[in-house]
Amino acid sequence: MKQVSKNTDAQNKAQEQQPIIQGGPMQVIYADRILNVGFGPGVSKLTLGMETGPNTFAPILSVVIPTIAFMEAMQALGKTFSESDEMRTVIFDGMDKVKAQLEKKKT
Repeated sequence: MKQVSKNTDAQNKAQEQQPIIQGGPMQVIYADRILNVGFGPGVSKLTLGMETGPNTFAPILSVVIPTIAFMEAMQALGKTFSESDEMRTVIFDGMDKVKAQLEKKKT
């Protein structure tokens, strides 16, 4: 997976607009994949997983977040991707792989 370490102008503006209060050490969790996404009118849930073998994943964390906050995050991601040629390439390559898998299932 490609990782872009520089913040875009949109990310910097979003961070400036949202005050963050430092409350103590923040926990960082690495996940190989988003295993499940659930949307509800009030909250949404993401389940993250760790690869345990070839194409085998085990859930390691579920995050529940207000749906409106999740949608705002998706808008910010979309804006970030639209402003970065490198990220657009990564996204389009990923979409091509999903499309190929779906077409394979048709036959």
